Amino acid sequence: MTDQLFLSELINDIYEAAYQPSLWPRVTEKIARITGSRSGAILIRDNNIEEANGFYPAGLPSEAIEDYARLGHLDPSFPIMQELPAGTAVNTHGRERHELESPEYYEKIRKKYDIGYVCGANIIVDDVQHVGLGLQRSASDSEYSQDTLELVTAIIPHLQRGLKIHREFIRLRVEKNAMGAGLDNLMVGLVLFDRLGTPIYINSVAESILAEHPAIDLINGRVIPERNEDARQLHRLIHSCLDPAHEGQQRGGVLGLRHESRKHPLALLVQPVATSELANVIDGELAYAALYISDPERPLPIDADTIATLYQLSRSEANIAIMLANGMGVEAIAESQNRSVHTVRSHLKSLFQKTGTGSQAGLVRLLLTGGTVMAGANGT
Repeated sequence: MTDQLFLSELINDIYEAAYQPSLWPRVTEKIARITGSRSGAILIRDNNIEEANGFYPAGLPSEAIEDYARLGHLDPSFPIMQELPAGTAVNTHGRERHELESPEYYEKIRKKYDIGYVCGANIIVDDVQHVGLGLQRSASDSEYSQDTLELVTAIIPHLQRGLKIHREFIRLRVEKNAMGAGLDNLMVGLVLFDRLGTPIYINSVAESILAEHPAIDLINGRVIPERNEDARQLHRLIHSCLDPAHEGQQRGGVLGLRHESRKHPLALLVQPVATSELANVIDGELAYAALYISDPERPLPIDADTIATLYQLSRSEANIAIMLANGMGVEAIAESQNRSVHTVRSHLKSLFQKTGTGSQAGLVRLLLTGGTVMAGANGT
């Protein structure tokens, strides 16, 4: 393979790694090979997005990687390179210990793993990121020639573009995960549909209801009520949100699904998605309709530790508040807790005082609207 063809493949790999971070070690390996290096590494330090940090080595034994994880903060390449602009490859140090290099790093990293000559480059240096490239040769080899340094310098603009794409890709993924976590924390089930009426997102509450409630099911990726009449009505409600012909008309609606084994109907609300806020929940697919599912007989996922912290409640008070929010009366709470009604009422008085509410209805309203559903209570 000619050097030019190999270089072309390397550049293709850089842009492919921008979307598939697992390929960055292959990029490092090819840069090492084309420069006559025995090993190399790309190191990313991001000040804002922890998930964007990365260390992508090639040619280094696992023991060396473990030692570098412990001693990398002593790497003299960073102080040597910090005054240099991004985009230029240089020989950072040779076989002898550099004046900025600690004896510990020199003995336990460079001498131990026969790292004699090092070429370094700042790929990106700004307020957000510091990305560096390091290439290593044996002490029995020679320092990097000017031609090789120029070759690395010519590759850097591609690395800069690829790594900026990589960071944006990570940022979008982090935001998508955060949005998904937020939707999972809803008290109600949520199903989002694409333009064809196919579910593209189902939060954890909806998954649990669809798996457990006898009046509705998820069959072959479709949300289907048990009764045919309900199934047809739900289909009409969803597709009224998807069909442009319904613009300006009533779109969506409500539907109650009854089942002989349940006292209360399962409440369904279908609405069009009017903004782009939910558009990129799943791999960039657009959502056009939202189905909200509420089971009045399902315990609300309110976290006891959260409301105890928010309102400075005791554990007993927090548990009583949650039982009230789930529709239990004072007598039922007293029986379930093996306490007297008088004790429960005393806790209620304390609850009203600490939360600034004056009634059971006011307390329940506060719990349902006061941000008390937290991660960890999903689907429970």
